Amino acid sequence: MQGIHKEYQFSNKVICTDVVAILIKCNEEVARVSVNESKEILAGFNKAGLRICQPMKIAEQTWPEGTVPIVSICCTTYNHEKFIRKCLDGFLMQETTFPVEVLINDDASTDRTADIIREYENNYPHIIRPIYQVENQYSKGKKPNPSFNYPRSNGKYIALCEGDDYWIHPQKLLKQIYFLEANDDYSICFHNAKILNNGNLVDNYLKKIGPDTTNITDLAKDNYIYTASSLVRNYYSKGLPGYFESCQVGDYPFLLFAAQTGKIKFIDECMSVYRIHEGGVWSTKTTIEKLESSAAIFKHLMNNFNSEVNSILKDRHIELLNKVIEEYKKLATKKQAAGNDLYTPYSIYNNAAFSTILKALAIKIKAYLFGA
Repeated sequence: MQGIHKEYQFSNKVICTDVVAILIKCNEEVARVSVNESKEILAGFNKAGLRICQPMKIAEQTWPEGTVPIVSICCTTYNHEKFIRKCLDGFLMQETTFPVEVLINDDASTDRTADIIREYENNYPHIIRPIYQVENQYSKGKKPNPSFNYPRSNGKYIALCEGDDYWIHPQKLLKQIYFLEANDDYSICFHNAKILNNGNLVDNYLKKIGPDTTNITDLAKDNYIYTASSLVRNYYSKGLPGYFESCQVGDYPFLLFAAQTGKIKFIDECMSVYRIHEGGVWSTKTTIEKLESSAAIFKHLMNNFNSEVNSILKDRHIELLNKVIEEYKKLATKKQAAGNDLYTPYSIYNNAAFSTILKALAIKIKAYLFGA
């Protein structure tokens, strides 16, 4: 038998997980068993992880009803009409030896995003499992993946991809799964990515990626993982820490939570694309809004890990607050030039004393730490 496989024994029969001709046609020896034995074997495969002998596009796979997926792809969409086909096609082209489910939460898109998803759902009902929100949940403070996708994920692993990003390598999942299956001491596997900036596809320039193996302390210092490149062991279906609800952005807490239990593997291949466009949630924020949102995330994260990681997260929180002060200083200078005054703690001019800057920073820190 070729390829990665295991053997399991049912009713005194040794069945290789590659030999599942009772379930899917493949170019290996056919395993002929009775109906009752096949049910028993299927139950065992579902516990151990069902496999086929050769990689096949998930769009072409057929699995028995009730088969437990190995991977749950979690996708969030909102007004992604221009992008969602590229995203879903990237899922369906994946060549795997295992079952995959695609969980989508459309957050009440006002364009044709939901209609396009329904088209794919009708064509691939055994793969595509959407939720179509009637009211936008993000505006109510609910995070799409933690609130709607993670709780219903059945896979041993979770892969993330937002509806405006997409995958470009047909064996992205296969490479990541094979690594994590063979290395129990790793909890995350990610890879390099391309960036599509308003139509221009370029190499990664946004994130500084280090060695091929890192850990949670490295990740606490900098988020070097593109969301659409990550595959993580599923620790989330049974519940999430309280700080998830408080964090405005969900992918970084998601990764830190997973990194508590294992190392992080980097595969130096570009297998996904991060899209920058004018309609993106993050790209539409001002510099100050981005900095304050990031600072708020670290506020909620910095007391939930071990002492070393907490210390790093607190330092990053203070660093971001310093940057907030600098941005308000620039804004105050512009207001002054226009003849306007800012009656806020951030009204810091170019000739302001250092003590004034420290006072403003102290007020900002107090507000973030104690809600004062």
